Amino acid sequence: MGFDERVDRAGVVQSCQDLMRFQAMFGRHFAHSLARRLGDEGERTILRALHRYGQYRAALIEKGLETARVPLTARTVIEHWDMADYHLLLETGVGSIEGSSRAVTVTLHDPAEWQRWREYEAGLEIARLYYRGVLPGLAEGLGASVAFDAALLDLRRPWTVTWRVESAPDGPRAPVHSRIFDRLGDAVEMARRTAMNNGALYYFCADEETKRFDMLGEAELRQQVRDLAHERADRQQTAHLAAGWDLNVKTLMDHWDGQLISIWQFAPGL
Repeated sequence: MGFDERVDRAGVVQSCQDLMRFQAMFGRHFAHSLARRLGDEGERTILRALHRYGQYRAALIEKGLETARVPLTARTVIEHWDMADYHLLLETGVGSIEGSSRAVTVTLHDPAEWQRWREYEAGLEIARLYYRGVLPGLAEGLGASVAFDAALLDLRRPWTVTWRVESAPDGPRAPVHSRIFDRLGDAVEMARRTAMNNGALYYFCADEETKRFDMLGEAELRQQVRDLAHERADRQQTAHLAAGWDLNVKTLMDHWDGQLISIWQFAPGL
């Protein structure tokens, strides 16, 4: 990505996949790390954080529905989803979504975040913790219900999540597709929102961690930030060496592991 990022359909899709890999990394370092190091109380703390993060995202979805002037149904929730993961499923062929206004089933096959989690020894634990916290928070914030079985998730076989809005009218089941990548401006805004959601995940984890564990939590948080930086640096170096690029500031910015053009806002002349 970096300054070599293409702001076209393929480029934004790639950016969104990268952003979901970041969500997986953030889940590893800012959520699972605390649960692993501080045991049951650490896990309870992080589940509270992930629940709040889900509620925060639900408010974003509701705002999107209000802007579009459409009612809250299971279908419109998915069509106006606030993050890249569900939008990528059909665009890249790594999942399927179908249902009615009352109930929609999302089937994940092999999204980008799963691919990243599989690289970690504790990847399955990270993923299960993430979904156990985030999905119920989203449902509560939306006034909807969500059904899933974290124990069935293995990051290799299809896994389903079903969303229900009981107040919505029932009707025939049909594929659900936002087609957001057909609208480049909307797709770029969705990528920006995904990047901000990554930051929000950090915020809620850090807030709960420091409130519950005080100075110990602050020390843990500093280490988590360092660990994330080390992972990013290692991946950057590996990618540069594999591509035969020199290791310098120019190549680092040209091939940064995040989005600089579509996400950052530059002043005129820069």
